[in-house]
Amino acid sequence: MKNRIPLMIVLTIIYACVITSRSFSLFVNPIERPVIQFGMDSTMVDSLLNHKLETSRFLFRYSAKFRYADQLQSRVSSYESFCDTVSHILQLPKSTLKTPIYLYADSVEQLLCFKGWSALRENQAFTGPNEIHANGLGAIEHEIVHVLANNLIAYAKSVFFAEGIEQYVEIVRSDEVFRKDLRIAKKFISKPWDKWANDTIGFWATGEDESIVVAYPVSGLFVKFLLQHSNLEIFKEFYRAIRTEVSTEAAFYKIYKYPLSKAISDFKKDILSW
Repeated sequence: MKNRIPLMIVLTIIYACVITSRSFSLFVNPIERPVIQFGMDSTMVDSLLNHKLETSRFLFRYSAKFRYADQLQSRVSSYESFCDTVSHILQLPKSTLKTPIYLYADSVEQLLCFKGWSALRENQAFTGPNEIHANGLGAIEHEIVHVLANNLIAYAKSVFFAEGIEQYVEIVRSDEVFRKDLRIAKKFISKPWDKWANDTIGFWATGEDESIVVAYPVSGLFVKFLLQHSNLEIFKEFYRAIRTEVSTEAAFYKIYKYPLSKAISDFKKDILSW
């Protein structure tokens, strides 16, 4: 027995290493990594989200369990007029776009209908190329801006500028939002905003203040700054160029003819006097 125990230990260690390396490769090796497909399960949608409300711009789908159905009826007209407001602010062309909006009673219903996405908390939402998924009604207007921008400007590649467009709309619509965003941005003016703008630092890794991810006010105010120093059409050219150039910085330099980092530096100086 004394001679067999070390051998057994060695064999056990070797076996464990082989199994571990195989398991690890499943997550590290991109060839072997399983691909998660995002998409609707149309059969489940038809089965669960069997209530519909259709307007000229939206097709809402929800189940009998959706507890905000009564509120939805009263909010539809405000969503329609909100589209007109966004189109005016962003100078978007007229469109016959009709956006499907999937409203889930809870995260279980959402995960059954939409595959490959994390569970939404109440009043959270996310946007596909031409549809909105929401658990509640709290974030619908936010996502409407993204859908309009995706379809009438370009499908977003930069999180910072995609959210910046949305936050810019909020700033234009509300002096209160502008003052709050400016107050938060000034508190974080020493942070590396250029790395936020080029997505080197992830949008949601920029910290929070007053229950707001700090990159939201910074990105919206930066879009405002760019529009003050050029115009909306040039910004749209830049936004489209982000999809075709090798980086956000390359797209910015191509359209604005100076570095993104220099623009951020000028922006920081400007907002001190806002």
